[in-house]
Amino acid sequence: GMASLLFDVRQSKRLFGVVSSGDIPAKFVGYTLARFLVGSIGTANLLWAGLLCTLASLPFLFAIEKLGKVHVNPLNTTHHHAPGIKHIVKNFAANTLVRRIALLTIIASATFIIINYAFYAKVKESFQTNVDLAQFIAFFFAIARVVALCIKMIFTGRLITRLGIISSLLVTPLVMILLVSVALFVDNSISFQR
Repeated sequence: GMASLLFDVRQSKRLFGVVSSGDIPAKFVGYTLARFLVGSIGTANLLWAGLLCTLASLPFLFAIEKLGKVHVNPLNTTHHHAPGIKHIVKNFAANTLVRRIALLTIIASATFIIINYAFYAKVKESFQTNVDLAQFIAFFFAIARVVALCIKMIFTGRLITRLGIISSLLVTPLVMILLVSVALFVDNSISFQR
C-alpha cells in the first residue's frame, strides 16, 4: 500500500517486484521469531510481540511521511463527501472489470480460508499443546517462505519472459490443481490399502 502511494505507474512497473520481494524475508523472520519465542512466552502473548513490532515500524512510517512523498489521496485536492451506497452500487454494476475482480477476490479468499482451516484442523490432531502446534506452524511457514524466495529468484523472471505475463498467471492455479490431485490420489490409495 505504501509503495502504491510513493511510486507512479511507470515506477511501479519496475519497482513493485523489488518491493514485494522484501515481503518474503520479513515473513520468514517473523515466523522464525515466533518459532523461538512461543516456547517461552506462550501463544497468547505472541499478540504482544506483534504489537511491539508494529509500534517499532511507526518511526519509519513517520520518516517517510516527513519526506512529503505520501499523500492519502493525491488526485483529490478538494473536499468531497463520501459517495452514497447508490453511487457505489452503480459503479460496481456498470464496470465489468470491477465485477470480475470482486468475484475473483471472493473465490480466492474463500479458497484460502477453506484450505487454511483444513490444514490447521489436520495438523492440530498431531499435537497435544498449543505451543507445539504454534512451533510447527511457524517452522512450516518459515520453510515455505524460503522455498518461495528461491522459486521467485530463480524461476519467476525466466517463466514470465518465456511464457508472457498472461500465460504465466495460469501456472499457479495449474500447479495447485496438480498438487491437490496428487495429494487426493495418494490419500485415496493409502486408505484403499488399509
